[in-house]
Amino acid sequence: MQSRILFKTAAGMAGIAVVILALAAHWLKEQLPVDKIKSVETAALIQFLHALAILTLSAPGNKEVNVVRNRNLTLMAWGVILFAGSIYLLTSRAFGAPDWLRFLWPVTPLGGLLLMLSWLLLCFEKGNKTA
Repeated sequence: MQSRILFKTAAGMAGIAVVILALAAHWLKEQLPVDKIKSVETAALIQFLHALAILTLSAPGNKEVNVVRNRNLTLMAWGVILFAGSIYLLTSRAFGAPDWLRFLWPVTPLGGLLLMLSWLLLCFEKGNKTA
């Protein structure tokens, strides 16, 4: 993904995380058991923190942005989508979503692995080829 697209994607992810955290703090308290609310809050927090990281590392004018960095941040964005998205979908079963969604549980750790891998790749990033 290009830096501009990454930046806009991360901004959207951060905004969605804020909405989900607000829902969890107010409306979901009356709708879900505590363990489900904690899962949603954890997913939204992970989503928000990684969105901030992507926003910072892909910001326009950041001279450190390069092709390798963009690939690593794209991997991070997909990790967030799989990790948080699967938790949201699994939790939605409490509201009558299809029961087949329970088969998404392996997606959550896969998203977590992508997040871990993206951070490791950022640690070992070399060069400064412009994107």
